[in-house]
Amino acid sequence: MPKKKRRRGGMSGIRKAVRKWGSALGSGIIILGASHGVVKAVTESLGDPKQIPERTLRNYTGVDYSGSFDQAQLIRSITIIGASLGAGWLIKQAARRA
Repeated sequence: MPKKKRRRGGMSGIRKAVRKWGSALGSGIIILGASHGVVKAVTESLGDPKQIPERTLRNYTGVDYSGSFDQAQLIRSITIIGASLGAGWLIKQAARRA
């Protein structure tokens, strides 16, 4: 009687967990980086919640309601968002190949 062929080659539990947590970590970094302006505005405006929209606009674009423009803030915002997208993408790619 011939031997029964067994199916092998499934993903190990540790590898599966590393892939899942790596992907979640990458997504978390992307979300936190993209929402940096809102988080900063909320922490700065704990005493006066009416200023949250104004500070959020300033944190992302560098423009105040008064019309003044802060180019350094705009560059900082673009850098933070770009770096978080890049880092999150790299972590997710590494998790896919784990």
